[in-house]
Amino acid sequence: MISPQALILTLIADSEKLVTLAEASDWEAFEELETSRQAKLETLDLRNVALAEQAHNQVRIHMKKLIQLNETLGNICLEQRSEAMTELQKLRAGNKAKKAYS
Repeated sequence: MISPQALILTLIADSEKLVTLAEASDWEAFEELETSRQAKLETLDLRNVALAEQAHNQVRIHMKKLIQLNETLGNICLEQRSEAMTELQKLRAGNKAKKAYS
């Protein structure tokens, strides 16, 4: 069984890869990794974990990093969605113009 600290570090690494994939608009690879990451995230349970103070501080720092990465991912996805919607609206407008002149 993997320790909570090691699992959090794995989740951080996966999240950093997801940011890279989202920025590259590689949504197929993104979806595959996100499914895997989500399964790992669901196994993370920090209740009833006895940690020394230093380990507790490290977990807190790593969790903060993970939360920041999740926020970054959310922002990138919203931005990409907005860009996709703009492109779709342009295509629709182009189709309307094409039909008007046909």
